[in-house]
Amino acid sequence: TKDAAAVRKLTCRQWGILIERLELALSSETRASWGVRIEDAYTKDAQALDRLSAEDLKFLAQALALLGCQEKGQEVAALACQAASQSGTCGPYTGQRMLFEVAECLYVTGAVGPGKGYVNYANAMATLARDGKLTVEDELRLYEIYGAPLATSQARDIVQAELMDGEGNPRLPVAHALSWAHAIDGTLNQWHTYLDERITEAADSDTQARWMLARANAEAVAKPGVGLRGRAVEAGMRKAMATASSVATKVECLRHLAAVMAEAWRFDESLALLAKAADDAVDESQKAEIREIVIRISKLRATRTGREVRFVRDRAEAMERKAAEAKAGGDAASENRFLGRARQLRSQETSLRNQIGL
Repeated sequence: TKDAAAVRKLTCRQWGILIERLELALSSETRASWGVRIEDAYTKDAQALDRLSAEDLKFLAQALALLGCQEKGQEVAALACQAASQSGTCGPYTGQRMLFEVAECLYVTGAVGPGKGYVNYANAMATLARDGKLTVEDELRLYEIYGAPLATSQARDIVQAELMDGEGNPRLPVAHALSWAHAIDGTLNQWHTYLDERITEAADSDTQARWMLARANAEAVAKPGVGLRGRAVEAGMRKAMATASSVATKVECLRHLAAVMAEAWRFDESLALLAKAADDAVDESQKAEIREIVIRISKLRATRTGREVRFVRDRAEAMERKAAEAKAGGDAASENRFLGRARQLRSQETSLRNQIGL
C-alpha cells in the first residue's frame, strides 16, 4: 500500500533511533498511530519481513516495543535472534558487542523471562567464550541483559559447557551471565552450590580466587534492589584478591572491586582504590594494567553521567512542553506545576554536567 511504502522510506534503523529519541515527546495517540503503521508496513508483509537483516529486525523490534506494540515487538526480537545466527558476516555474532545488542533487543521488548531461552543465542555465546572473544564488561550490571536469554536449562547447559578454560579457571563473563540466567529462572540456589563446590575443589589459589569472584558476583545477583551495591559483595571480592597469588589474578580482582564501587556511583572511592593500588604496586606491568583500569572507570563515569544528563534533559524538555500546552489551554495551576518540575530537572542536569565538565 501507499502507506506501507511511505513508512519504508525510513530504514528500520532510522525508525528505531527516531522513536527512541522522541519517545517522551509522543502523545499516546501518536504512539498508537505510528505503532499500527509500522506494524502493518512490515509484520503483515511476510516478504518485507524476510528481506530484513538481523540488525533491521533488532531496530524494528525495539521501535515496536517503544510504541506499545509489545507482543509484536517480542516476535520480531525472536526473529532477530534467529536471523543473526544464520547470517554470517552481517549477523551480530561476529563479536561481543553485537551479541549484547541482540540480548538487549530481547530484553527491552520483554521477550525474556522465566522459562524463556534462545538456543541460537546460547550457541553464539558459547562459541565466543571458547574462542576467547568475551571480556569482562566495565558495567557488571550488563550481565543481567547477557544472561536474560538463557533462562532455560537447555540454553544454560550450552553456555556452561564453556564456563571453564583448559586449566579449570572460570571464564568470568560466562559465569556472570549464568548467574543472572539462574536468578531469572529461579535456580540461583543450585548455582550458588555449584560455585561453592568449585571454590573448594580449586587446584591453586589463583583458580580459587577467580571462582570466588564469580561467587561474589552471584551473591550480588541474589539481592534484588541491592544488587552490585552490596557491601557483602565487596567483602567477597576483597577476600578473592587476598587469596590470589599471581599479579594477573590480583589485578582481575581489583578490576571487579573497582567496577562494583562504580556500579554504586562511588566513582571517587573506586578511583582512590585504584590510585593506592598503583602506588603500592612494585611490578611495572601491574602499574600499567591498573592505569588502564583507571582510564576505563573514568570513561565509564563520563558515559553513565552523560547518559543520565540526556535522560534528565529529555524529561525537563517534556515538562516544558507540557507547561506550554497548559498555558495555551489557560490552565495556570498545571502550567506552574510543570514549570516547577522542569526547574528541578534543569538544576539536576546542571549538577550532573558539572561532574564531568560539560
